[in-house]
Amino acid sequence: MELSAAQWGEAKSLFDAALDWPVADRAGRIAAGTRDPAVVAEVESLLAAAAATQSFFDRRPRLAAQTLLPDLPAGTRVGSWQVVRAIGHGGMGTVYEAARAEGGFAQRAALKIIAIDASAYLDRFEDERAIVARLEHPSIARLYDGGLDDDGHPFMAMEFVDGVPVVDFARGLSLRRRLALFIEVCDAVAHAHRNLVVHLDIKPSNVLVTDRGAVRLLDFGAARALTAGLPAGAATPMLTPVYAAPEQLAHEPVTTATDVYALGVLFHQLVTGTLPAETAASAGPDAARPPPRPATDAGRHHDLRGDLAAIVATALQLDPAARYANADALAADIGSHLRGEPIAVRRDQRLYVAGRLLYRFRWAAIAGALVVVALAGGIVATGIEARRAIAERDHFEAEVARTDAAMDYFALMFHTAADAGGDAPVTAEQVLEKSVANLDRSFGGDPAKYGRVVEFLANLYSEMTDESAGVALEARYLASAAARADPATANRVRLMLAQSRLRSGDVEVAARELTVAQAWWMRHSPRYRGELARSRIVEGQIRKARHDIAGAIAVLRLGLAETAAPAAGVPPEDVSNIKNSLALALMANGDFDAADGFMADVRAYRERQGRTDDNLLTAIQNQGAIALARGNLPRAVDLLHRSINTRKAVMGPSGALAAAELNLARALLLEGHAPGAAAVARDATDVALRYTGPKSVLTLGGRMLLAAAAVESRA
Repeated sequence: MELSAAQWGEAKSLFDAALDWPVADRAGRIAAGTRDPAVVAEVESLLAAAAATQSFFDRRPRLAAQTLLPDLPAGTRVGSWQVVRAIGHGGMGTVYEAARAEGGFAQRAALKIIAIDASAYLDRFEDERAIVARLEHPSIARLYDGGLDDDGHPFMAMEFVDGVPVVDFARGLSLRRRLALFIEVCDAVAHAHRNLVVHLDIKPSNVLVTDRGAVRLLDFGAARALTAGLPAGAATPMLTPVYAAPEQLAHEPVTTATDVYALGVLFHQLVTGTLPAETAASAGPDAARPPPRPATDAGRHHDLRGDLAAIVATALQLDPAARYANADALAADIGSHLRGEPIAVRRDQRLYVAGRLLYRFRWAAIAGALVVVALAGGIVATGIEARRAIAERDHFEAEVARTDAAMDYFALMFHTAADAGGDAPVTAEQVLEKSVANLDRSFGGDPAKYGRVVEFLANLYSEMTDESAGVALEARYLASAAARADPATANRVRLMLAQSRLRSGDVEVAARELTVAQAWWMRHSPRYRGELARSRIVEGQIRKARHDIAGAIAVLRLGLAETAAPAAGVPPEDVSNIKNSLALALMANGDFDAADGFMADVRAYRERQGRTDDNLLTAIQNQGAIALARGNLPRAVDLLHRSINTRKAVMGPSGALAAAELNLARALLLEGHAPGAAAVARDATDVALRYTGPKSVLTLGGRMLLAAAAVESRA
């Protein structure tokens, strides 16, 4: 538990007094001196640490003034330790790697020995020992032992950290990993700040990282307890100028904001590989040269911009009051940046806050776009397939009906074209539009023929992905006397209308139309089991649009079972269509293995047909969507490119093309190719707007992806 300033002051007073009490009396007198169990625990911890130093301060140093200690050779005994090698030299002395020479167990330590007149540094050494003893944190090197060697030189044995300076370790790491590593450094410094300790010498050589990526903060030789502080005008001992805050260089009082300045310098090095311009002039040996820039993005250094520039600028303010108050506040802003949230020092900028909120939710937007594309892909692809399956070639009577309808329509079309007359050429679109307008006049007296032609034209509009024209034709027919006279055909057209409405985003209207059609088929079962089974595709899509994925899966499994019922008469094409929709629903539910299995069946069936058509391309496209959902980006990009290129070459633009392009845009964005993703998403949005309208899930998904790509490019 971390103590408040008042608690620490009480604990320090009790500890100082307890050092003069007989050991046997200490427990009772400490309990009598305070009612705060946290203070009692702290005093007991300090007493234990003092005992572990083997009466470090009980003996007076026997050194003459300015006595120098030469480097100790390997094998020299210092207390319970044996010197292995010298590993560093400082203003007060030398640090050695040492091994425990007694106690029956192996232990490595960093042995710090004062090499000159101990009397001048004894108080500072005592402060360091007391400070380190009270800081218990996994990222702060621990104190093992302390005392005087045989010649009276004070020493401390610290945890030996086999690591490299943090700026060296960070080379080759991604920016996100560097920021996460720096947060660990801040956490160690923040622990000291919460215990009212300032380090005052934060620099790369005092922040090591092990080969396992563990941070260790070292060397509290310059540290001070804020309860004691430094008087104005007093020099901060052993500072490193390039990392020192202005108040240190001016010999002014220090605070936790003093450490924040040094952290700001270190942060700049980690991100850019260089020192800030304002400190580079005073660079010393600890100021690492910028490392060579690796070829990979993961290892490259970044320019400071946006949030990172604001964070560094705040940490390096000349006025301590304008900086982050402590390491916790600095780490909090870096964490906010990593999460895409507004950082504290920029929250007064409205445009910035809005941008960060968009950045924060960009992946949710992209993920939402995938779900939308999966829905839309199912609607566009399986909707077309279901409509085509009405005239399944495996059923002779349906094929004859389709052929008759086509012949009837072509007769109408040629008659309309002849009536147009004149010298001006007549386009196919104009002929189609005028032919539809002549339906009532040409087939009003023959409801069966009227219905067959409407089905044929509705399928034609579907192929063209002309939703508004298809809806107008279907609604007009359903309001006619011909539809009332031929309810079987009328309900097949009603299913088409439900799909058209669903593709346009009118979910509730689609649901009402579907309910009417299904009710009629159920009343006249078993003759219409095939129609009822096919309708489960649209029912499942409606449930998915209402975010009822489990319900969609149940409905589609029901449809699959209905196709297997005796005398159902459902052609293999329809079974394949239902499997396609079931695979998409399973993908939306996260069951990628089952989804991939069903989609593989769909693709295999369509490849057996021996032709490259919309059915096969849809299967390939949906396999790409499943690979994308599974995180297999290379496979997703390959499958989606194959589907898109063939669609463009053979069939031209359509809603199905827009669906494939949106999935490809998402895959490219996840791979880090924001410009390429933006280009694909822009084309997809234009196609979706033209063929499915402004309210369709494809158009909305495209706009979401365009926004996400723009934010990612600026981040």
